Amino acid sequence: MHLRQLGILLVGIACLCGALAAKDYDDPFILREHLTTKSPYFPLGSFSEYTDPPQGCKAVYLNFVARHGARVASKGEIVSFDKLISFMKKNSAQLSDRARFGWMLDWTNPFKVEDAQQLLPIGERQHYEIAKRMAHDYPEIFDIPADINFPRAFTIRTSEVPRAAQSGISFAYGLFEGKGDLGNSDFRAFYSFSMPRNEDRELRFFKTCPKFQTEILDNDTTYWDSYKYLEMNIPPITERLRRLLGFAGLTDDHTEAMYKACAWEHSLHNTSDRWCSIFEKDDFLMFEFRDDLVFYYESGYGGRSLGYDIACPLMKDMMDRFDKKIEGHPDVEYERARLRFAHAETIIPFLTIMGIFNDSTKLSAFSSKEDIRARKYRISLMSPFAGNIAIMLYDCKSRNDGVPYRVELIHNEREFNISDVFQECKGEHYCDYRNFKKIYEDQALQCNFEQLCGIPSTSPAEPANGQGKPDSTQGPWLTISILVGIAFLVLGTVGGFVIGNRRGQKTAREMMGTYYDISDSDMMSYRQMGSDLQRTASPSESKRPQTAQTDLE
Repeated sequence: MHLRQLGILLVGIACLCGALAAKDYDDPFILREHLTTKSPYFPLGSFSEYTDPPQGCKAVYLNFVARHGARVASKGEIVSFDKLISFMKKNSAQLSDRARFGWMLDWTNPFKVEDAQQLLPIGERQHYEIAKRMAHDYPEIFDIPADINFPRAFTIRTSEVPRAAQSGISFAYGLFEGKGDLGNSDFRAFYSFSMPRNEDRELRFFKTCPKFQTEILDNDTTYWDSYKYLEMNIPPITERLRRLLGFAGLTDDHTEAMYKACAWEHSLHNTSDRWCSIFEKDDFLMFEFRDDLVFYYESGYGGRSLGYDIACPLMKDMMDRFDKKIEGHPDVEYERARLRFAHAETIIPFLTIMGIFNDSTKLSAFSSKEDIRARKYRISLMSPFAGNIAIMLYDCKSRNDGVPYRVELIHNEREFNISDVFQECKGEHYCDYRNFKKIYEDQALQCNFEQLCGIPSTSPAEPANGQGKPDSTQGPWLTISILVGIAFLVLGTVGGFVIGNRRGQKTAREMMGTYYDISDSDMMSYRQMGSDLQRTASPSESKRPQTAQTDLE
């Protein structure tokens, strides 16, 4: 199937569901809200539901960061689908109910390895529509006179990975369509830039921090809970599928591949009558919590703080820009928004360093059903495709109430009441910026990325001219941005470009598809959970299915 055909179906998924806070974890059960990083984008709220800012306050600056939109499956997942097809064809005579399951023998892999992780048209549409809604909701930020210089008003920064760059372009197309006089859509040209992958500390800190690579990604114990939880819970699912389908040789690996096929079919096409039909609700919830445990100990609250402290350059840049806007600094005098587009591995640790979606009880492979159901830490809600965080700065000086600037936090288009989490905001939804800043002083103002990551020499995470934009020595990046904008007009679509994919040595996280055993000594040295459970036995010697495949590459 052609990529555009694959992605174009049901591009309106993002508009089909409302806020999730009003319902229980799984009652009613809506599958698309439980697919972790494969969950389609769904706005959690709408502007009409937002709390009005205090009278006299005006939005003056936006800090925004988003994950890329829906993409093609990873290479490892695509290969696992090919292996599943081969297994079913080899054992086709065993299939128990051809009238019901005969479609499995005719099922073809919807993805090609060479297309792995490319942005899909539905992913383009997700960001395009987010931008349209945001421009409508915040005219004081995005409606500017024709004589204002756009590059000075809006800085668009993306990671160098094509799907993130294309997502930023799609968002910009939604913002600036109808704002100029180019082409049939009256498009207005825009400016965007990326840093080289090995230098991008703001958006790809998970790849530019050596300690994160060696002490977390390459550390088997990081994934002990996700493996252990899967090891305890997947065998009964596999056994049930053996009886249901008749495949005597069905393994846990096949079960995992079937689940992932279901997840992709449902996320991209809203299809539930194929692979998803063989699973039960509790199966989906098991896989969801397994994936949550991966991130919880990799870059969340469960593991070492290094996993989320490395997001401090992004936090620092946001705070610096707020401060400069307040001070009237020439760097941001005319800038109204800083728009960033990156990855799940950017969004998740950033939400963690902000201190939100934290549970009072630590999650583990042995968490009770009650704690699992009640948890706040859910990747499906935190970082679906196109998941985003917006922090809006308001000028409130005209109120003369001693609070000149306030901030509002918006996550996936739902206002987030900061005062519910931090007492520093004193119960105010629009938090005094000075109090907001105090919450993050340690992360934002004391951020030393080189020391944190064990980097002996510095390499700037920002262009050397200090303006937040490349100087003349970085001409290729500006050229790419201009060419991309021209491509939009020529092709008449929300498109992008492809940059060569440079891969380094595979890490333990990237090689989860090959599986590895955790020794008894690792178990003995593993973190103390404060419970009576003894973690002295290693998981079985059999291979375990791969865990969450996300953006790391």
